[in-house]
Amino acid sequence: MNVENEYMELLKNWCDGLIGLQFKEENNPRLDGGIFCPSCMMIHGRCHDAIYPMMVLADRLNEEKYLTAAKRLFQWSENLLCDDGSYYNDAQNDWAGITVFSVIALTHALEFHASLLSEQEKELWEERLYTTAEWVFQTITPQFDVNINYHAACAEAMALTGTYFQREKYLRRSDEMADFCVRYVSEEGLFFGEGKPRDEVSPKGCRPVDIGYNVEESLASLLAYGTIRKNELVRTEVKSMLWAHLEFMNPDGGWDNTVGTRNYKWSYWGSRTSDGCQLAYGLLGDEEPVFSEASYRNIQLYKQCTHDGLLYGGTDYYAHGELPCVHHTFCKAKALALLLDSGAVNVTPSELPSEHLVPIKYWPVIDTYRMARGGFIATVTAYDIEYKPGGHASGGTMTMLWHRNAGMIMASSTVEYALIEPTNGQLSLKKSGHRPMTMRLETCGEPYLSSAYDYRAVFKRDAAMSEMAVCLEACGHLTDRSQKAVSSGRDGAYRFCYHMEESGVMIRAVVEECAEKVRWVIPLVGKHEGGLECLNGKNRFRICGECGHVILELDREPEEVNPIFFLNGGFEGWEVVLCMEKGEAGRCWIRVET
Repeated sequence: MNVENEYMELLKNWCDGLIGLQFKEENNPRLDGGIFCPSCMMIHGRCHDAIYPMMVLADRLNEEKYLTAAKRLFQWSENLLCDDGSYYNDAQNDWAGITVFSVIALTHALEFHASLLSEQEKELWEERLYTTAEWVFQTITPQFDVNINYHAACAEAMALTGTYFQREKYLRRSDEMADFCVRYVSEEGLFFGEGKPRDEVSPKGCRPVDIGYNVEESLASLLAYGTIRKNELVRTEVKSMLWAHLEFMNPDGGWDNTVGTRNYKWSYWGSRTSDGCQLAYGLLGDEEPVFSEASYRNIQLYKQCTHDGLLYGGTDYYAHGELPCVHHTFCKAKALALLLDSGAVNVTPSELPSEHLVPIKYWPVIDTYRMARGGFIATVTAYDIEYKPGGHASGGTMTMLWHRNAGMIMASSTVEYALIEPTNGQLSLKKSGHRPMTMRLETCGEPYLSSAYDYRAVFKRDAAMSEMAVCLEACGHLTDRSQKAVSSGRDGAYRFCYHMEESGVMIRAVVEECAEKVRWVIPLVGKHEGGLECLNGKNRFRICGECGHVILELDREPEEVNPIFFLNGGFEGWEVVLCMEKGEAGRCWIRVET
C-alpha cells in the first residue's frame, strides 16, 4: 500500500507545530529563527536540523512559510557556530560531536532542494556545509573517544559530503569509519559500542548495547554509507544486524530498550534525540518487506503520541500533563523527510519477528532472556554493563512484560531518574508520583539496597520449557548503587522465579535473610484515567485498558498501591508494594482479560 499522503500529513503536522514555536524577533538575532522548547524552556542547539524537513515541504507544497522557516533556522544556527567549524550542542553545552548530524541534514537539504535557493544563498549554505564537514573530517576518527554512534554517523556524513563536493579524502574517511564500525558486532548480530569505554567487556563478557541508538541512528548511518559507496559487504552486514535488532520491536511498533545502556533517553517509540528507525527499516523496505512494515508500525506509534503538532516523549506524556520536548519532533521529522525524498512510501503488510518468537531465547552479549507464550512477551535481564550508576535495571529483573491484547504491562527503564545529558532530558513538576517503573526488592531504611542494582546476579540454571510453560530463575543479593552487598554470606540473598504459560505469568520472589525490612515493588503500566479496581477488597486488582484488562492477583494484601508515572519510557502506571519477611516467598499472578 502507498502511504505517501499519510507520511506527508504527519510531516506537515510536525513542521507546522515547530513553526508555531519559532521565534520571530528580527531585532534580536540570538532568538530570531530559533525554536522554543516547551518542556525545556530553551532553544535546543540542534533545532536547525529541521532545515531539511522544512525544505521538503517547501518543495512539495510550494508554500513560502516552510522555506522562510528553513532560511531563518539557517541564520539562527550561526549563534552556535564556532570558529573551528563545529557547532556547540547548546548555548550552555560545549559538546560539538553533534556537528556530524547537522552536516547530514544540510547535505540532504542541498542535494534534494537546492533549487529553492538563490545562487547567493546556495553558495552560503555550501560554504557552511564545507566548513562543518571539514571539522568532522579533522575530528571524528577511529581514535575519537566517544560512543560508536558518532563513528557510524561520520561514515555517512563523509560519504555524503565526499560525493557532494567530490572530495576524495572524505570518501576515504567514510570507508575507514565504516570498516571500523562493522567490527563492533556481537555473535548474535547486535551492534555494540554505546558505552564508556565503547570497547568495554564486562565481568560476564557483555558488551555495551543500546537498541534505541542502534536502530534509530547507527545502523541507519552505516546503511546510508553502504548505499552511497556501493559497498555491498557493509549493506549485507547492516541488513543482518537489522534483522537481529528487529526481534526487540514489539508487535505494536514500540521498541523494547529496557536493558539499553543509554535507556535514560528511551521512549517507547525509540530514543529522545535520534532520528528514527525509518532511516534503516523504511529505506530497505523494497528489499525486505517486513522492514517496511516495521517502519510503518513505528510511525503509527508516532501518530498516537503526537498532539498539537508535536511528538510527545511517550504514550502517556500528554494524558499525564507533561510537556513535549521539540527534540523528538525535529529529529523524527528528518526521517520522514528522507523517506519521502527517497520514494520509500510503499508498505507491504507483513508480520514482525515478535509475532513468531520462540518460547525462550538468550542473548549472552546482554545477559538477557526473552520469554514468549500465549500472547505474552517478557524480557528478563542480569546485564552488567554500567553506563552510569542507577541506569538500566539488572539483578534478574523482568524489565518488560507485553501482551498482544493489553500492550505494555511492565516497562522498566532506569532504576533512578537523572539528567545524564541535562539539555537532552526533562523534569516533571509532579514529583510525588514520579517513580521508576522497575520491579524490584528493596530495603526501607538506610543504606538503600535494591535487587535492580545487582550486576552480579545470575540465572541459576538454563531456562526450562515444557508444553505448558516457560520457566526462568535468577539469584542475587540486594546491593547499593555501587554494587556493594549488604554483607557476606546469605544476608540479602534473593531469588526471582518466573513461570509463563498461556493463561498468564506467575512471579515468585524470595528474600533469604535480611536485617532490614524488605518491600517488593511491582509497578504495572496502566492509564490513570482508566483506573485500578480492587476486585475483592484485598489482593486482586484490575487495570482497565482499551482492548484488554490486566488482572493482578497477590498472595497477600498489599501495603500500598500508588498511581505513578516515569519520564523514561513515558508510561503511567500503578505501584503495588508488598511487605516481605526474611525467608518468606511472595507471589503474584498476572493475567489478561478481553
